Amino acid sequence: MTQRILVTWQQATEILRTGDILLCRAHTLEGQVIKHVTDSQYCHMAMAGQSYGPHGKKRSLRHCETVGHRDAQEIDLQGEIRNFPGLYDAFRVDRKQFPNFDPERAWKFMQAAAGSGYGWSNIWRVWMRRRLNPLLRLIDCPILPIPNNDDPTVPRDCSVLGQAAIRFAGGPRWATFDCDVVPGMMADRYTSYLCTLYYDKLPSSEISKDGPAAAKVARLAARGN
Repeated sequence: MTQRILVTWQQATEILRTGDILLCRAHTLEGQVIKHVTDSQYCHMAMAGQSYGPHGKKRSLRHCETVGHRDAQEIDLQGEIRNFPGLYDAFRVDRKQFPNFDPERAWKFMQAAAGSGYGWSNIWRVWMRRRLNPLLRLIDCPILPIPNNDDPTVPRDCSVLGQAAIRFAGGPRWATFDCDVVPGMMADRYTSYLCTLYYDKLPSSEISKDGPAAAKVARLAARGN
């Protein structure tokens, strides 16, 4: 991501699609710890999805994520961006690399994970593998990676859950959790940056650097899944 594209919530509703990835920068001590452990610029991962009312009418944008480091829940995205403007960057799976990726299938996987529990053990196991395995290999006793699977009810942390859903729907596949556990690991190689989400006001300091964003926003809104 060479330059951020800042958009308001109204603009975001024209840009975001089901299956888009939302990566959050740290704003709490806990988030800073996760960034340190995973060596990532992000501390959290979620997925956007469309809510439908009667007769298939579009109702509102939602997002599904692990909440409070407990389990997966579906939450109103508008309220999240109102509370945390500027912290979420939106990405979209590169359909040129993964033409069979089905965003609706990824979204259903996220919804099916509700109540599955949070995978704290994934984070600490990966941390131990990275820090301790150079020594443990000397005594031929390394910490083995955790196998991945396509069961949405397996306890996962936010990043492992989101990337499992993307993998299940035809996105990039890994054999283990070791890469999945890092929020944003796949952002540069397998997805394209869309925009950074604000609510109703954009920071004037960044607007002046970026110039008028109307043309960029229009191109994003027209970009299909």
